[in-house]
Amino acid sequence: MKSIGKIFVGLLVCAFCLQPPFAKAGIGDFFEEIKKVPGIRGDLSNNDVVEGLKQALEIGTSNAVKSVSTGNGYYENPKIKIPLPASVQKVKRLLLLAGYGPQVDAFELSMNRAAEQAAPICCRVYEFRSGSVCDQPSS
Repeated sequence: MKSIGKIFVGLLVCAFCLQPPFAKAGIGDFFEEIKKVPGIRGDLSNNDVVEGLKQALEIGTSNAVKSVSTGNGYYENPKIKIPLPASVQKVKRLLLLAGYGPQVDAFELSMNRAAEQAAPICCRVYEFRSGSVCDQPSS
């Protein structure tokens, strides 16, 4: 199960570190549009907007990690639950008929538990990349 966690962390590192060039295109226009949002002062500098976005990302990352790193954080959330791989889905019915239901369920649960354990690691990757500090969930 450690390899699943390593793959998950690797993908997250790639997502943060390998930003495509088009992600930076038009960033100035983006900042100008943010300044037009109702309730935002017109005297915000681009730096103010960047700092606000960084803070929002830190808070969102911390909250997401707290939410998913708890017991059943993935497994009982249908929006993010990690299903059985397609190759196992194809033979699941046969495995159930052969009496391997508990093992199939345990395998699916173990994948979700690995993701729950990887979430705080992903937060540490974000900390390293951004220089911010994520609140670590209490274990």
